Amino acid sequence: MQRVGRMYNSTTECVDVFADSSHGNGLCLGKLSNEKRPDAVKRVRDHIGHGIQISCEDDGVWIYNHSDYPVFAQSPTLDFITKGRLPAVKKVQPGYSTRAFDFERCREMLECEKTPQSGNIPDDPFSFRVSFAKGWGPNYTRQYPSCCPCWIEVFLNVSR
Repeated sequence: MQRVGRMYNSTTECVDVFADSSHGNGLCLGKLSNEKRPDAVKRVRDHIGHGIQISCEDDGVWIYNHSDYPVFAQSPTLDFITKGRLPAVKKVQPGYSTRAFDFERCREMLECEKTPQSGNIPDDPFSFRVSFAKGWGPNYTRQYPSCCPCWIEVFLNVSR
């Protein structure tokens, strides 16, 4: 896994993530430079288009897929962690949305002390991961988000 670019900070309740700067204001993945970018990353970036919108709402953080390809999301709150089971990776089709982070489930998890213990899920209980066009998990050849050509990790600044 290689981090490309620096951390993008936002104080707004809504952030757009897209590939081309002509698609608006927000995090433009196309502006992140990497001289050794693999062809697989270039191909996926070509599919991102209008990308996603990440929106902080009363019941959690939602992802709205404005791309022409699916995106995949995983967070500790998408699914409760049960013995030996990892949180689900949720496929979000173009034109659809999903709640990527549930504030109430997070509170319940912290009360029950059910925190993730695997490198396959976000280390920070206040974070989630999104990959563009390519999925990961038990039903895919890629087992981890870091195996996907283009993915982001979102860290939430919530009261801890």
